[in-house]
Amino acid sequence: MARQNQQQHSVKRYLLKQLTVAEQHDVELRLLSDDGFAAEVEIAEDELIDEYLDQELSREERVHFEQNFLITPERHSKLITAQAFKRYLERIPPDPSPRKLSIFELLRNWLLPPSQVSGLVVPGPQGRMSVLTSPAAMALTLLVIGILGVIGWRLFIYQSDLQNGLVALNEAYREARPIEARISSLDYAPLVITRSGEPPRVNSFELKRAQIFLDEAEKQQADADSAHALGKLYLLQKDHDKAIEYLQKAAKADTKNAQIYSDLGAAYLEKGRVGLETGKGLDDLGRSLEYLNQALAIEPNLIEALFNRALVHQHQGRDQEAEADWRTYLEKDPSSKWAVEAEDKLKLLEDKKNRSS
Repeated sequence: MARQNQQQHSVKRYLLKQLTVAEQHDVELRLLSDDGFAAEVEIAEDELIDEYLDQELSREERVHFEQNFLITPERHSKLITAQAFKRYLERIPPDPSPRKLSIFELLRNWLLPPSQVSGLVVPGPQGRMSVLTSPAAMALTLLVIGILGVIGWRLFIYQSDLQNGLVALNEAYREARPIEARISSLDYAPLVITRSGEPPRVNSFELKRAQIFLDEAEKQQADADSAHALGKLYLLQKDHDKAIEYLQKAAKADTKNAQIYSDLGAAYLEKGRVGLETGKGLDDLGRSLEYLNQALAIEPNLIEALFNRALVHQHQGRDQEAEADWRTYLEKDPSSKWAVEAEDKLKLLEDKKNRSS
């Protein structure tokens, strides 16, 4: 029993993405090879939705449920259906059954004729049982619930391929980022530069999801937003030329988007930084500076562009400009984890100046 409870707890944490990367990977491998375990996970999804609707999750669990569990259309649809049926049940007398049934068990019992339900009959409005057992009524009920679910999902919960792809991309690089530059609208992750031949620190499962979603978004939309998102993905994978290709495509489609120009500057910054190691890269750093200044001309307080411009000036050896940029950045972002990196960069410049004076 203790082992079973431990497994149920582990499955719940898996669904809420509260496991470590290694533990998450182990569960995913078992899902692919164990059909019985996959069925248990599906049941756990239903139970987790029940707990969410019944306010039984902790505050932290609710946040993980909303941000991490509701990432597929199927789960959104389940939630909307369960919400609709729960509202219906709240309008009828309580079930005298001593055992608490999940929303999904009640829904199955409600839709099946009494002859197919073992020991449970759910009363309809004002006790009119014939309404529930009528095939036409059941078909109408299914149709109404389906329509309500789709409408609610599309209006309040639905996420497009583009949104799902960006969420997955952010999740893929949550533990570490592989590039020095800041990319717009992505959360902070510490900079980790791996040695040659060493695999990058990335959640490969989420990265694959991001690639699938964003490729599909580009195929369906082919607009500035989808090209911008793919540019971010290739930049994080250090495919600088591919990143620049998509980001330039995005910039042509949306000429007033400061974040696109900032990310273009980040792509040329990373390409130029690598080029400096082989005695090249100054031209790319110059292009980076042009795009970053263009971003700041549109949106002067865009902190990603300020951060990246300070990096460009520092790599160009223009210490005075870099110092001024870091101080400006820290005025606008004094307390984030990005600010800690900015303070470290500024200290390096100050120490260098003190040594030379």
